[in-house]
Amino acid sequence: MGPVVFRPATGEAASVRRTARAAAHRAGYPGDLLFHIRAESMDVCFELAGRILNAMAGAVTVVDEVHGFRFFDNRDLLGFVDGTENPSGPTAVSATAIGDEDPAFAGGCYVHVQKYVHDMRSWDSLSVTEQERVIGRTKLEDIELGDDVKPANSHVALNVVTDDDGAELKIVRHNMPFGEVGKSEYGTYFIGYSRAPEVTERMLHNMFLGEPPGNTDRILDFSTAVTGGLFFSPPWTSSTIHRPCPNHRHPLGRPRRPRRRFTLDRQPERNLPMNNLYRELAPVTEAAWAEIELEATRTFKRHLAGRRVVDVSGPGGPASAAVGTGRLIDVTAPTDGVIAHLRASKPLVRLRVPFTLSRNEIDDVERGSQDSDWDPVKAAAKKLAFVEDRTIFEGYAAASIEGIRSASSNRPLTLPEDPREIPDVISQALTELRLAGVDGPYSVLLAADVYTKVSETTEHGYPIREHLNRLVDGDIIWAPAIDGAFVLTTRGVTSTCSWAPMSRSAIPATTPTACSSTYRRP
Repeated sequence: MGPVVFRPATGEAASVRRTARAAAHRAGYPGDLLFHIRAESMDVCFELAGRILNAMAGAVTVVDEVHGFRFFDNRDLLGFVDGTENPSGPTAVSATAIGDEDPAFAGGCYVHVQKYVHDMRSWDSLSVTEQERVIGRTKLEDIELGDDVKPANSHVALNVVTDDDGAELKIVRHNMPFGEVGKSEYGTYFIGYSRAPEVTERMLHNMFLGEPPGNTDRILDFSTAVTGGLFFSPPWTSSTIHRPCPNHRHPLGRPRRPRRRFTLDRQPERNLPMNNLYRELAPVTEAAWAEIELEATRTFKRHLAGRRVVDVSGPGGPASAAVGTGRLIDVTAPTDGVIAHLRASKPLVRLRVPFTLSRNEIDDVERGSQDSDWDPVKAAAKKLAFVEDRTIFEGYAAASIEGIRSASSNRPLTLPEDPREIPDVISQALTELRLAGVDGPYSVLLAADVYTKVSETTEHGYPIREHLNRLVDGDIIWAPAIDGAFVLTTRGVTSTCSWAPMSRSAIPATTPTACSSTYRRP
């Protein structure tokens, strides 16, 4: 609800009107109601929006409608991963839900929206290095630049807001890319949920007015705010919707019910089930586990490439020890007149990466810290991701795993040093696959240095990356663990991976077939 609809006279929510007036430096929204609809498919969003509008027919007029979509790897149209610092679990609840500091509106939250359109021609004219300095984070690896090289007017630098004790104040972002290619419209729809409006307002103040004044966000050279505003989302349960508000008592006058308790509230100790990871024995709280899981999962997925192009089966359970290949091996018969075969299988491999976390960092989460040092977790997750991809593509002799590169029946091609020649080699690899009877769709995996060259280089003003996109009907994948590049078909089985649920350290046996074409440096 916008400030015209929701006008509390007291409490923290009264700042809706103040901040709305203070936001005059940004484009303002004329809307009184905001509906943020998310679903796995667009048809569900479209259907719900239609029902809402029909239910309010004659009472409202639509002033703006934006259809967002999911871009590659949760990136925005500028090419950077969006929302990487979003909290999760109990930390997200703490960052967004109003608490006892404003009991009349406990459970509600504030929603800032800002619609930006991008000047993609100017943005694409920058090198990747220049783009990284604008954002303050690496483009491919999604790693924040160090303070010694990160510009003071970068987007990341100006969007870090801390309290008086230096702890970072978090919000939850649900940004959406949007646009229409035919109209040359490319943009980002910023949606930020926060416990207090001042947090997001400080971020926007830093962006548009500068911190210190005049040090404005460099991203505004390429992105223009066209609409925006502040809304208040009341608690969604029926008990809180009917709760009387100051100076706006509900006509039914229903009494306020007791506050709902969240998972962080103290509960009597009870016996908890054990699992094979022995998490219950670790001196780690649920809130800290949630952050550790988030960092490990995010880092692991970011650096994985193999699972995007190979078939994955499992998990097969903690008792799983091997995976059948479907083939038979002739063995000596036990007696005359008997034919004996041994079923071939691949054993599973268990890998572990030990790491150490500071007890103080873990305990700080319970004290409200939102910037604990999880670098050891991320380093371990990255190492396991690299091991898995190298095992899939290069093999692991000690575990009797043959990699895709050595198992391929296609001859390797030479990867040129000049990135402008790479599309020609890709085209040659695709031709050889088709002549061998291997149909698409095809995907291309590029090592980190090759991916950077392809992303930064243009030929006659046309990006090399776009040349590759026109050649293949699959994905162009950043694969930092490999050397050189691979062209693979994602139709049918190129390689199969299986594993038991061992945490994130179980690396599967790999059974490659000869239906992929590889190429590498001489």
